[in-house]
Amino acid sequence: FKMKMSEVMHDIAIATAQKSSCARQFTKAITSEIGHLIALSGGQFFPERKIDLTRPTKRGPYQGRLDVFGVFPDASVIAIEVDRGDKWWSLQKLIFTATKLGAHAVWIRWSGSVNLYVPPSVTLINVTKVGQIINTKRQLNRL
Repeated sequence: FKMKMSEVMHDIAIATAQKSSCARQFTKAITSEIGHLIALSGGQFFPERKIDLTRPTKRGPYQGRLDVFGVFPDASVIAIEVDRGDKWWSLQKLIFTATKLGAHAVWIRWSGSVNLYVPPSVTLINVTKVGQIINTKRQLNRL
């Protein structure tokens, strides 16, 4: 599954972006598509999965959630975050799941350049063309 996802993610992201009109819609759609891939691979899909990692905020601790969490019959785990921009918190959640849970951690970045250091424990899939498609659609909708 891990190799299949890396091989097809770019095409899925582009196709999804062409149907999506905003960032939130794209993230929801791509998460759903990944969920289908996990299920087709015999795994269990858990969207917005809470993890045992918090960060302090003015209103108290904020519990981490992963966009995608998948568990496969062989007990392997995949953790995925789908982001438009550099999000330090997303990267921290992925590093945590890779080191503490032994998950295959994947960061799907779909707009702008990646300016954060991504350690080897996290697989980066950078599909910036998606951001260009969504930004173009947003501009056309304003006309």
